[in-house]
Amino acid sequence: MASKLPDATKGLGAGGMDVEDGSGGGGGGKKVAGRWPGFVHFFFVLTVVTCALVYAPRFLSPTVPVDFLGPRQPSSGRLPVRVDGGRGNEGDALVLDNQVNSPCASMGAHGICCDRSDFNTDVCFMAGEVRTDAASLSFLLFPPQAPNGTANDANATVAEKEERVRPYTRKWEKHLMANIQEVRLRAARPDEADAHRCDVRHDAPALVMTAGGYTGNLFHAFNDGFLPAWLTVQHLRRRVVLAVLAYNPWWAGTFRELVSGLSDHHVIDLLHDKRTHCFPGAIVGTRFHGILAVEPARTKDNRTLVDFHDFLAGGYKDDSTPPEATQQQQQPRRPRLGLYSRRAALLQIAPLGVPHVARGCYEKATAMMEMQYEQYDAAANESSLVRKYPADDVVLRDPEAATRERGWDLTARVYLGGQNVSLDLGRFGDTLRRLHSRALRLPVAGP
Repeated sequence: MASKLPDATKGLGAGGMDVEDGSGGGGGGKKVAGRWPGFVHFFFVLTVVTCALVYAPRFLSPTVPVDFLGPRQPSSGRLPVRVDGGRGNEGDALVLDNQVNSPCASMGAHGICCDRSDFNTDVCFMAGEVRTDAASLSFLLFPPQAPNGTANDANATVAEKEERVRPYTRKWEKHLMANIQEVRLRAARPDEADAHRCDVRHDAPALVMTAGGYTGNLFHAFNDGFLPAWLTVQHLRRRVVLAVLAYNPWWAGTFRELVSGLSDHHVIDLLHDKRTHCFPGAIVGTRFHGILAVEPARTKDNRTLVDFHDFLAGGYKDDSTPPEATQQQQQPRRPRLGLYSRRAALLQIAPLGVPHVARGCYEKATAMMEMQYEQYDAAANESSLVRKYPADDVVLRDPEAATRERGWDLTARVYLGGQNVSLDLGRFGDTLRRLHSRALRLPVAGP
């Protein structure tokens, strides 16, 4: 009869238990007393010796790596970065262009490609060894090194034309774009390498954007700046270096949570940092899908405005103060952005003369968030403009006609920047009741 381990009902430490030795024969195997504790002792000693072999060198010589269990990842937890144009995530390759049907989606591992097909913005991509030239505000693409250590002729296949980009999302607004610094992109000659030696070498591609334009205005800071930047690099998962034009402390301090949410790296003040920065690739300019819009069909990973909401929620989450902190130690708390359930509603008060602008800016975005949109259009008697213009003036009597006659300057100067609104509470109450009745027909939001 084959040998067997002790019955489960018997204690493993029973010194007098018997184990069959498996010698066979009709009468059964011989009984061998005391064999099981020997096995326990053997495995115990083996475990101690193995642990000593594995861990002792770490205590005795902590600077020497021990590799009994296979190769270890770098201490930072990051794999080496290899930028591979727009060919997709192959291994650890990074995708520079995440836009569907982009002319740059098929660019190779070395080259320059610009997409100028959008009405609002130009975006250029540089795949390969990229170095900055602060004097000319240029990004230079250098050919990769050949196996023998010399530069190869990869740049011979790159167009010699110099590309120029003003990285802002209102390229149709010529007078504004004239104040956005122009960035140059070109293929470098091998003999230029010595004059552009790397002072700082980054392991992530650069995103060139601007803190200028209208970004001093909160709406434009998001619509023209951070939403397009997020659209352009969210697929890189913060492995990108922000190289910012018109950098200023107010912008950096006000939006520090969003800057940190976009990038794991320090921001580069592109106009004042005179060092030569080297990158494994670069993106100059940002994508734009519309006013506060994210079109899932236009991104390879089908992102939506809800994903941007999640990005904002992560950046602006309200971390509570530790209980042990005293009142004297607490810093004044900054206002936080209110982010509500998708079953909520947005009520916007539109001043006189701007109902179409207000609706165009927020109605579509609200629908993308699966929220109800309601707009209250202020009447002439609710506007402070009644104290500036006669009652029969076209500015009060027919704002649409006034805008057609005098253009956007009137809208910006008078209707957007020159009035306050005092609500007629009776009229406003009708809007609130209508909004409330709509909300009652919606399913109750979950916890």
